[in-house]
Amino acid sequence: PSQMIVMHMDDTVIRKTGKKIPGTGWKRDPLGPAFHTNFIWAQRFIQTTISLYGNEFNSQCSSIPIDFFHCPSVKKPGKKATEEDLHIYKEEKKKHNMSVEGLERIKIMRKRVDDMASKERELFLCVDGSYTNQTILGKLPENITLIGRVRKDAKFNYLPETEKTKGRNKVYGEPVPTPEEIRKDETIHWQKFKAYAAGKVHEFKVKIIQSVKWRKAGKRQIMQIVVIAPLAYR
Repeated sequence: PSQMIVMHMDDTVIRKTGKKIPGTGWKRDPLGPAFHTNFIWAQRFIQTTISLYGNEFNSQCSSIPIDFFHCPSVKKPGKKATEEDLHIYKEEKKKHNMSVEGLERIKIMRKRVDDMASKERELFLCVDGSYTNQTILGKLPENITLIGRVRKDAKFNYLPETEKTKGRNKVYGEPVPTPEEIRKDETIHWQKFKAYAAGKVHEFKVKIIQSVKWRKAGKRQIMQIVVIAPLAYR
């Protein structure tokens, strides 16, 4: 009861064959080769899973799906569409993109935790780079720690100095080195942690820069950068 709750969220596609199935369309095949984009006829969903802790003999966690939400793309008007039709399409596309729909699922998951457990229960949500953006981070509900992936050249800022100056107070301080520069900086020492991955417990090396801000996340979000050294080839 006192442990934090860890969830994972990502979008996925389900292959279909019928052309009249609601919400189907041509989607990029995630299993296609990196050097060639393949397309499949499929439906798109947002899936959320929860990690259940292993016991003392097994440090591996099990991820159980708890939410599977149909998130189809907005259908584009045909060539004979009017200006009004195109305007409606653009507005609907803004309302039903993956980030907006993902934010709504996050709010629902937080409410479920509040109703079933408690409002003080910590919730950690792991997402990939497509959900680490201004739309989600700017309106993230309270008591959620989001762990996301960013580009290696992402630009962060330190917190501003507390001393007041003339005019408005600063929101962002001095620029922080990019994650790639942090990785190469020998003056920042690696910290070692053990974690389960790829079938066994590995020792990971990480560098952590705390108390930073990211302009894309808005001025109220305070973050930390975690740079993870890749494991050796296995």
